[in-house]
Amino acid sequence: MSSKWYKIDNAGKIFPTVYSKEERSSFRLSAVLKDEVDEHLLKIALTKALQRFPTFNVKLRRGFFWYYFENNTKEPIVELDRNIFSKITLKSEDEYLFKLTYYGKRVALDIFHAITDGKGGMEFFKCILYYYFELLGGIFENKGEILTHELEQYYDEKEDSFLKNYNKADVVKFDEPKVHKIKNVRMYGKGRFGVYHTIMSVSKVKEVCKKYDCTVTQYIASCLLQSIYQNEYNDLTKEDIYTLFVTVNARKYFNSKTLRNFALFIRSGSKFKDNMEFIDFVNESKRFFTKELTKERMQSRIVQNVNIEKNFFVRALPLFLKILVMKIGYKFLADDLDTMNFSNLGPVSCPDGFEKYVERFEFVLGASKSLPMGVTAVSYNDTLVMTASLACLEKNLLKKVIDQFVKDDITCTIEMNDLEVEDEEMSKL
Repeated sequence: MSSKWYKIDNAGKIFPTVYSKEERSSFRLSAVLKDEVDEHLLKIALTKALQRFPTFNVKLRRGFFWYYFENNTKEPIVELDRNIFSKITLKSEDEYLFKLTYYGKRVALDIFHAITDGKGGMEFFKCILYYYFELLGGIFENKGEILTHELEQYYDEKEDSFLKNYNKADVVKFDEPKVHKIKNVRMYGKGRFGVYHTIMSVSKVKEVCKKYDCTVTQYIASCLLQSIYQNEYNDLTKEDIYTLFVTVNARKYFNSKTLRNFALFIRSGSKFKDNMEFIDFVNESKRFFTKELTKERMQSRIVQNVNIEKNFFVRALPLFLKILVMKIGYKFLADDLDTMNFSNLGPVSCPDGFEKYVERFEFVLGASKSLPMGVTAVSYNDTLVMTASLACLEKNLLKKVIDQFVKDDITCTIEMNDLEVEDEEMSKL
């Protein structure tokens, strides 16, 4: 970056203001490798990748009206991973808004959401791995799958695509009522949750999707909606609505190359009905996706986001009051609109030869009291990993999702973190 500081993008501005012990505002990307990680080489690879990704080479600063980013000249730290999902500390030793860790054969990158979304984070993560594998002796023909120094940097990579595509005239009003929330569950405690990785074959899942005439995202979304219905059946009434917050990569709708935040969302959901079968949830998901995934409605979501930033009252408030107002608004408004969230990063594109080093990729979101299960998916070659983060001790929601996989003859391998194993044993007492 030519300047020493720059504005946080439209979507990123919310995350420093709502940051708390429970609200992590971060996510994790990880790769399970075929050999033990070399810390020294990983540190060299990170330093080199940072030179290619200047929007990650920043630290957070507090202004009078907004937080902003400033160039970070400190040496980045690589650490041994001591937590399944490291909380990003805004005043960490090196002041970076990400943390690169390793343990055994796993490399993990935890990212504060203010700097990017899952897609932008994966581009940075792939670049780190690319340079790391080169240091191990790997030779790759990069056809554009990895944004390395050899590939031209575009100004568009740094743009705020929300502001660029803001068009006040293009507005569709959304009906977003309060929804049913999952209650009466025992929680791990603030900032703590268990993580399940469900590992499946991409080709088998696609075979099942062909049977239902739906996409992989629609299939998993249908499994999640059905799990809510089955788990909450006795607490639902015909007036109740339950929804799934589904993240959408907006770049493909607006031809954006940005490496900053540019994710939108749709809400797939249903009103309670008696005797619903799985195919009913598939049809509901397909209908919602078809209705919501249009450029016109995505444009309206952009307007909805940017209007908050452009609001005169919000702009005029000093930062300490913005923090207070946004935390209250986030707690009492945003939390009421979703029952569960789901984000599918899709297939990770890598050069030929990566398969010699990488077993699979994983993607982890947080969970909280208001959203006790967060679900993600990511695939590499023929391996699909669906990850569920559970803030509650009860496993019924996840079990019902896996039950549907088994009904559809999908073989699942499940891995869990140490916290989960420990609490499973504690819950038996």
